[in-house]
Amino acid sequence: MQQLNIFDEIAASPKKPAKRLKQAHEIIPTVWSNQSLLIAAIVKLHNKGQRLDLDPCYNKGTMYGDFVERPKQIFDIAPIKGSGASQADARDLPIKDNSVQSIVFDPPFIIDSTTGKMAKRFTAFKSIEEMVKMYDESLKEFYRVLKRGGIVIFKCQDMINGRTQYFLHCIVQQLASKNKLYSKDLFIFVNNTRLIAPTVNQCHARKFHTYFWVFQKRKFSQKQNFFI
Repeated sequence: MQQLNIFDEIAASPKKPAKRLKQAHEIIPTVWSNQSLLIAAIVKLHNKGQRLDLDPCYNKGTMYGDFVERPKQIFDIAPIKGSGASQADARDLPIKDNSVQSIVFDPPFIIDSTTGKMAKRFTAFKSIEEMVKMYDESLKEFYRVLKRGGIVIFKCQDMINGRTQYFLHCIVQQLASKNKLYSKDLFIFVNNTRLIAPTVNQCHARKFHTYFWVFQKRKFSQKQNFFI
C-alpha cells in the first residue's frame, strides 16, 4: 500500500517540510511505513508546521530522515561524538519552566540485553520497572518545561521479555495521564526492516510496529478529574 499524496511535494524539498506541509490538504492517516514522513505529519497536524523544539534522547537523530529538520535543542545522556547533542538527562533538563512548545522523545527500550545486534545499538535497562520509572520521571520533567498547549511526541513499542508480553504503549499512556498530559493522538509506524533476533519457540506475534503518542499539556480540573 502506497503513502497518500500528501507528501508528494515534500519529496522535492527534503529537510524543509513546514512550508510544503502547509500547502497539502489531504487527510493524514494513522498508519505509516516511513518514519520521517510520519513525524512530518505530526508536525503539520499538531505543531502548526513549525520546527520542533527539543529532543532529550537524540542519539544520532536518524529517525528524522529526509523530511524533518532536527529539533532546535538536542540532548543525550551520553552524546555520540559528532552528533551535535549536549549532555543532559531527560529527567533533569537545563531548561526553564513553561518554555518549550514541542518535545520528541525516543527513549531506550531494551531490557537486560547483553548480546546481539540490538544490544550493540541501544542502551539497555536492567528491568521493566527501571524502564517504566525512567519514562515516568521524564514525562514529569516534560510537563514542567512545556508551555500550556505544548506537545510531547513519545515513541514507544510493545515488547516481550521473559516470555511475558508488555503493552508498553498502554503503560506510557497511563504514565502520561498520571503526569497530567492529555492523550491527543496516536500514530503507528510499520517497520519492514526492523532488526529481529532468532526465535526457537515462538509464543507471541512478532512486533514490526512502533507507536507515536502525541501528548499535550492542558488545563486539568482536579475537582472534575478531566482535561478542559
